[in-house]
Parts: sequence; C-alpha cells; structure tokens
Amino acid sequence: MPARGLCKVSAITPTTRWTLARMTREEIRAVVDGWTGEFEELSGLDWIEYVQIFENRGAMMGASNPIRTDRSGPPVFCPTSPAAETKAQCEHLALTGSCLLCEYLARGEDR
Repeated sequence: MPARGLCKVSAITPTTRWTLARMTREEIRAVVDGWTGEFEELSGLDWIEYVQIFENRGAMMGASNPIRTDRSGPPVFCPTSPAAETKAQCEHLALTGSCLLCEYLARGEDR
C-alpha cells in the first residue's frame, strides 16, 4: 500500500572512524540529546505514527558513504515488529502494572 514518510540524516561524528563505542560520555550525551530532539519534533507531526532512529554504518547498511550517521525515518504507519512489541509491552503493563523494559533494566543492574 502507498506510504508517506520522512527521512532525516545527520553525521554524529566528524570522522568515519568513530562510533558510539569510541566516543566520550559527553559526546554520546550530545548524540542522544540530538536523537531526542529529532524524536520529539517528528512525533509531534500528526500524520506520523512511528519514529525509528538508527545508526548507519555505510556499506554494512548498503550505503556507499562510510560516514557514521544517524537517521530518523518515520513512516505513516507503525511497522509490524515494533507494533507487536508495543502491543506486548502495553499488555504487560495492563496485566502487571509494571513497565516491561524497566523490569529488563532492573534485572540487568542486579547482575
């Protein structure tokens, strides 16, 4: 079916050799703050139901440019897998009164 969407691209580092794993905590914070701003802006558009932000690593992602970038590409509808995950998380919250991802985080901190 036809779909309308939007894709925004930004470089997260000035060089291709850096990844999030090689950045300082402060540099990562700036990247995450940028992602948060993009998410808030895009999710504020009434015709967008889903925002996906991901790191593009050039050829690994099928792109010819090796620059590390992040992309936010909201389609008009929520894709199947994220929709199913959201539904499961909502059902868990309704059943238990607890956030499923918060439970995962807490379990990881216990180890």
